[in-house]
Amino acid sequence: MTTEQRRSLQAFQDYIRKTLDPTYILSYMAPWFREEEVQYIQAEKNNKGPMEAATLFLKFLLELQEEGWFRGFLDALDHAGYSGLYEAIESWDFKKIEKLEEYRLLLKRLQPEFKTRIIPTDIISDLSECLINQECEEILQICSTKGMMAGAEKLVECLLRSDKENWPKTLKLALEKERNKFSELWIVEKGIKDVETEDLEDKMETSDIQIFYQEDPECQNLSENSCPPSEVSDTNLYSPFKPKKKKKKKK
Repeated sequence: MTTEQRRSLQAFQDYIRKTLDPTYILSYMAPWFREEEVQYIQAEKNNKGPMEAATLFLKFLLELQEEGWFRGFLDALDHAGYSGLYEAIESWDFKKIEKLEEYRLLLKRLQPEFKTRIIPTDIISDLSECLINQECEEILQICSTKGMMAGAEKLVECLLRSDKENWPKTLKLALEKERNKFSELWIVEKGIKDVETEDLEDKMETSDIQIFYQEDPECQNLSENSCPPSEVSDTNLYSPFKPKKKKKKKK
């Protein structure tokens, strides 16, 4: 590996840290990493998460001096299923991964809704091409042992790290296929930058139920002719439209 390649790897390490879970490629890196280094990386993920583990992985990686380790790293990414990251590092072009950032931000904002509305087992097969094989297995295992909400939380975590440029659209199609209402919130047809926060909040508030209310003309002018509570019948409390009161005929 040339000095220029090493510098490039350092320059783009933030993209790698946000995408790579190093525990999925450690078995392929065995010829270059010592056993204790592998254990340190695995422990870092268990204790602090995949991003911290990726930081430690890159530290060990950049310290290597053995011949062929850079090619071995690329091959490990390819074998594990990190096709987007593999392509970006090989060409030193991270534009496709960079474009995913706006969708990651949107998914983070919608994460509470995602966790309550999504059943991962319904869509995992359609999303398999956007995830690592081990991730799919872990999601299904969590759904089985901890429930669908925990599985949905794991699915969000995996999508946020996905290096597949088509995962936002694939998620949209999977949701529409299942007629899941979350698809109304997951907007990919136009740029995320064009979607206002207020628009998302309105969709989140009205996606389940819409309540319409029509004011009785006799109650519109509160200052002149207020309607006392005693005149409102119990049967009309839950009706969207209030019936008009009948006028008494003069004798």
